[in-house]
Amino acid sequence: MLGIFVFSISNITKYISNMHRAFLLLVLFIGNFETFASINQCESKIVMVDNLEDLDREITNLENNSAHTSTTIIVADATYESLVAPALNRYISPTGGCACTIKAATDYKVNFRGRVFWRLYNSKNLTIRGINFIRTQYVPGKPPVVDFSGGSNNKIINGIFAEAISSVPSGNNYYIQFYEGNNNAVDNIFFKHKYSYGHYVNMYHSNNNKLINSTFVEVSKIDKEKNFYVQAIESEYNQIKNCSFSNKMSYGDYIYIGGGANNIIDSNTFSESDFPKDSSAEVTFRNRIDYYDGIKYYVDLHKGDRQIVKNNTFHNKFSHGHFIDISDYESDQAKNHHQIIDNYFGNMYLRDSTEYSMIKIGMCGGLSTADVDAGILVEGNTFENYNYTGEQNTKPYTEVISNKSSGNSYINNTFINCGGYLRLRCGDNVTVIGNRFCWQKPDFGRRVISKWL
Repeated sequence: MLGIFVFSISNITKYISNMHRAFLLLVLFIGNFETFASINQCESKIVMVDNLEDLDREITNLENNSAHTSTTIIVADATYESLVAPALNRYISPTGGCACTIKAATDYKVNFRGRVFWRLYNSKNLTIRGINFIRTQYVPGKPPVVDFSGGSNNKIINGIFAEAISSVPSGNNYYIQFYEGNNNAVDNIFFKHKYSYGHYVNMYHSNNNKLINSTFVEVSKIDKEKNFYVQAIESEYNQIKNCSFSNKMSYGDYIYIGGGANNIIDSNTFSESDFPKDSSAEVTFRNRIDYYDGIKYYVDLHKGDRQIVKNNTFHNKFSHGHFIDISDYESDQAKNHHQIIDNYFGNMYLRDSTEYSMIKIGMCGGLSTADVDAGILVEGNTFENYNYTGEQNTKPYTEVISNKSSGNSYINNTFINCGGYLRLRCGDNVTVIGNRFCWQKPDFGRRVISKWL
């Protein structure tokens, strides 16, 4: 009997203990559920505005949004001339985590003109849709047109960024900036007519952002200063995909990646206008593109770690500079190791310069990178029509690929009608496997050249 009694007391004790645990778990669940519900149960609100004063009021409401409201501000189709409305210089960060939207009533039918800039520091979960920004005056301090610095999970979709100014002040007049901003997206934006200094899209210490389905084109030339279409500095896991980059007339690269890691350039098109059909058109085009005033690489990978360039089309390069340049490396040789895979390179017009390779990897001479184990992979690409067709000189540097570092691999690439070499100028332990060389002219041939052979 005593044994049964002890056993029963033991079971009751365990039962009470288990019930206590269950009660605590229930309390924790209810508390977490209430917190979850408070963040995710957003009330919907739609407002229509047709003037800057109303827009100012509604954006102020967004800024002060302590209630959990998902607000959509619909801007009536019109052109709004502004000397920077106070509302557009805001910190918009809905505290309830609810997504908010500022959108045109009809995509591309709302224009903001004048000294426009939207300073949206630390904004979260904000979408701007269908709005055009056409700057006709500059703002003191020269801020970006749209600045998402410090923000996260923001989107800007379906719009046009342009300038209609002939003056060229100094400073960085970006169109869009993500400074220390993460998980933002630029989708289906048309960038054009940038007369001022400063990059079109600037990402600095920003991660996991997307630049997709957008178009970049330039119709004017800016002297001296570098002016990139896209710059990413010390940024990681950003994606540039399905974009078109064309006819860059001013000094500076199409895409410049400085440091950072694991950024992806995927399925984009890079080009300058088609080949001139006669000599007069050729001369006119040369003057317009401005070949000699600065270098323009399609893609410039400056240091960094494991950047990926894949599935892109690079073609019709008339201006000064390589399709892809990888000249500077991280001192930590465990880094670098970029991949250039499954791209098409076609139609490079050569002139008297050392800056006319389809791909250059490393440097020789006083800044030699020959001893750097870069580990660059160039695989599955097609190189076509690398031709020297000008009359300006008789000694062009005819290197389709110029290798100037160690540990790189060139695997299963195809060379078609290329009047140049896959040249191993500097570096050790370079692998060349499975490449095919096809040619149509008598003076073209299978050319793999190394200074060490």
